[in-house]
Amino acid sequence: MYLNSESGHSPGKEFPVAIHTAIHTIATHRQPHFDEVVGIWLLLQFGEDRWPGIGNADLECWEAVPPGKTAKSLEAEGVLLVGIGGGPYDEHPHQKGRKEGQCAATLIAADLGIVHEPALRKILEFASQRDLELGKNEFELPAVVKAINDEWPPEDALRWAFQALLAIHRKQVRFYEEAPRDFRKAKILETPTHGGMVKMVVGRSDADTFCAHARSSHGCRAGVVIQMTSAGNVVIQTNQALRIDLSSSVRMLRAEELRLKGEPIPRDWKLLGGEKNVEPCWYLHPKRGMILNGSATCAAPPTAIPLETIEQIVRIGINPRIFHPRMADTCKQGFCASTREHPCPWYQYGLERCRANRKTPASQAGALTAISV
Repeated sequence: MYLNSESGHSPGKEFPVAIHTAIHTIATHRQPHFDEVVGIWLLLQFGEDRWPGIGNADLECWEAVPPGKTAKSLEAEGVLLVGIGGGPYDEHPHQKGRKEGQCAATLIAADLGIVHEPALRKILEFASQRDLELGKNEFELPAVVKAINDEWPPEDALRWAFQALLAIHRKQVRFYEEAPRDFRKAKILETPTHGGMVKMVVGRSDADTFCAHARSSHGCRAGVVIQMTSAGNVVIQTNQALRIDLSSSVRMLRAEELRLKGEPIPRDWKLLGGEKNVEPCWYLHPKRGMILNGSATCAAPPTAIPLETIEQIVRIGINPRIFHPRMADTCKQGFCASTREHPCPWYQYGLERCRANRKTPASQAGALTAISV
């Protein structure tokens, strides 16, 4: 059966120099296990230099190795064994005992010289882990592969698994190669929040893994990430463990978006800072700590707000101790000095810290006096 998968990203490593007969067939046992599926995918994707012709090889599932044949003799005939036959890609040859800590996928990756590739690390670790210890989640890749095997011919399970592995690998490439390039150009600063100082990353990138990379140990463990794509759309993500409240930030972003477009700003502060969209650009996802200006599942027009202004707005929104410079002296004393005649420029945003000040007796008395005058 012919199962050539679409070529993925080449890790760029030099393969061991060796001369082999061109491989036209990969053989494994019936209903191959997940580690063997991963190993075969690695051979199809990255094995051409090591095994000429393997990128177009057929795949066969055998009940047993033909009598009188060995892994070496079959290799000479253009057939490569995976997980059977006691060859180099069989981690459990009976006559030698199990190769401790290895599975078909890790043996193949080591032989191809790609075992230390960052974009393959998680795939190999998971394949090895599930080969040694079965998972209990019936929706994990190995369990799904087995379920498909139980119902349909093996090529259906393999074709599905190859597509899944290719998609996962490409995402890992974006995380370990594309996102870091943009991360190195990004602005990194520290900013106060209700829970203390956190790192904020502000950058331009089209990599869908940019925010995850910035929040990870491979980036700078950022608490807040602001990413603008080349199309002008923006995503704002936070470390969920920090529980950073973005309602004030989204309220200011929506108000600024409407202001730039010459549209009226709602006076309902709860509506302006809520999850529901009150204008087409900005969506708040409070449980996941995100503000989205469009996403892969929901298109939105790019924001008209410059990236530098978005950074300022987010910093203001998440810092409960910052007030408008013109009014800050009285605000920090717990008194709101904004009046109809002399309104605070931030009054329209209905920030929680400002509303708390306005509830104080001194603020209410001052407001009444100003209004009566």
